[in-house]
Amino acid sequence: MGRVCAFICPHCQYRANVSGGTEQGYHCVTQTIVCLDCKTLHDVSLRVRVPEKSPGPKRLLPDPSAHLPPMLLFGQPPRTQWLKLTPRCPAFPGHRIAPWTAPGKCPRCGIYLERAALPYRIWE
Repeated sequence: MGRVCAFICPHCQYRANVSGGTEQGYHCVTQTIVCLDCKTLHDVSLRVRVPEKSPGPKRLLPDPSAHLPPMLLFGQPPRTQWLKLTPRCPAFPGHRIAPWTAPGKCPRCGIYLERAALPYRIWE
């Protein structure tokens, strides 16, 4: 489960809603980055869970002569794998980026950002 918090600069009033580091949910892993050209913070995906490609066609209905528990009547859940992604600036992929972790400095003025007391969003 991941959390997104509001980070506010007390000097220049820059505000960013980011996780403040690495967060992992069931379907993805995110990392907070600072774009050195845009001077902004972003959460980008590092890995996402995708379904594996099946080797052959799946059978939709089970064999009626098979005695299977009810939960296995429609087959097993699809297998998944993790797909690695290259972190990039969402504004322009050619920008220079660096990982950012809280407590960290404001990308615009260099003063440490303050984290809000409550999470802005909680995601799975």
